[in-house]
Amino acid sequence: MVDFVTKREEFIAVYQEHITRRGADRLLAWLDSDASDFFTAPSSTRFHGAYEGGLVEHSLNVYECLKDYLSRPRTKDLYGMDLSLIHISEPTRQEAI
Repeated sequence: MVDFVTKREEFIAVYQEHITRRGADRLLAWLDSDASDFFTAPSSTRFHGAYEGGLVEHSLNVYECLKDYLSRPRTKDLYGMDLSLIHISEPTRQEAI
């Protein structure tokens, strides 16, 4: 596992590894520019993350929680079942599959 010096570096590494859609590089450039305070803003004014850098830390925490949730066997079973059920009412799509 990589040790990151800052939450900014950790966020950028996670972002670049997992977000590859068109325009993602421009969004990251904006988040890391002087036009944005994403890496220094608090997550809240009174509650969790109400300190400098709280927003990026909160974002990383949400990512880690989601990653953990999606890795659970029960969640995988539910998502697999949901995807199968979606195709039942779409006969033309089933033919394409």
